Amino acid sequence: MCTIVVLSRVHPDASLVVAANRDEFYNREAEAPQVLVTETGAVGGRDVKGGGTWFGATPNGFFVGLTNQRTFRGADPSLSSRGEIALEVLRRGTIAGVQDLLDSLDPGQYNPFNLIYGDPRGVEVAYARTEAAKVEREPLSTGIHVLTNDRLGSKEFPKAQRAEALSGPVLGASEATLWEPVRTLLSDHAVPPLAELEPPPADSLFNHALVQALQALCIHTPTYGTRSATALVANEGGLLDFRFADGAPCQAPLKSAMHLFR
Repeated sequence: MCTIVVLSRVHPDASLVVAANRDEFYNREAEAPQVLVTETGAVGGRDVKGGGTWFGATPNGFFVGLTNQRTFRGADPSLSSRGEIALEVLRRGTIAGVQDLLDSLDPGQYNPFNLIYGDPRGVEVAYARTEAAKVEREPLSTGIHVLTNDRLGSKEFPKAQRAEALSGPVLGASEATLWEPVRTLLSDHAVPPLAELEPPPADSLFNHALVQALQALCIHTPTYGTRSATALVANEGGLLDFRFADGAPCQAPLKSAMHLFR
């Protein structure tokens, strides 16, 4: 998952709105949303290779989203799957439970990642770096927050500012009519000029043109791109809707998966 847009306590009809794109290699198999944790009723997509998830939610409106921290030299395959953490977060099912989990987690067991989680009452973000002694976590203020493949507010990911700007129509829509502006946001293909982006290191797996292509909210390259999208709306009473696009959102519709929640 490479872009997660969270509207926390700012929409007039919904305390929590989340819209997220999952970007991945096309040959990495994944399954559509399903019940992942019976104890909490959590639903989310499943990564077949790692067995974990990139995004999920529970019936009471608690959610988690995972993004990989960008590294130019690739992931270490000997480390544990980051999707396992998101799955365990859904087992905990509360912010307090996730705080306990992250405070005891050894970041050195995983390739670096970013995590955003919470419910209609509040949201937190966490950063895990392989070389760090512990996971950093912090509560987020009321507002619009866009998590990409770096810390919130990173200047290396102008797509975050683009997503925030495109959130205006979502805020202006009712709970019943926000799905079209959500899909428009997630389907955006705009990229900044190449000259505005720092070139990658000399030994990078990416070239400068690929760095630019990855700044789109909806990515299309020959081997890697936006594979699916997930979005939800919740209030203090619980989840109002949970939708999934099985493919790039510019091509696949966001269909409700509320029937999976019990």
